[in-house]
Amino acid sequence: MGCDEFKVTVEYKNVPWYSWLPFVRSSHPTKQQTIKAASLLLDAFKTNRAIGFGYMGGGLIPTEEKCSFSSKGLTLEFNNLVLSFHDPV
Repeated sequence: MGCDEFKVTVEYKNVPWYSWLPFVRSSHPTKQQTIKAASLLLDAFKTNRAIGFGYMGGGLIPTEEKCSFSSKGLTLEFNNLVLSFHDPV
């Protein structure tokens, strides 16, 4: 998309309290997972360190602003890969 940097705004989606039931499952990251992944993104930005960044289930939705995206949660995988979620997978 021609972006050297991009902005991700997370609008955290609350996971229903009853999601522990076997037939009700949310694949959205928890608030704690989102905070941990966002901390890694911030640290990588501050230290100019490359990390992996991807998405699941249509995880990055473009906003009206160039190089700006909306997400409903972030998760950290393998200690250096951040995944963005939008729609359930």
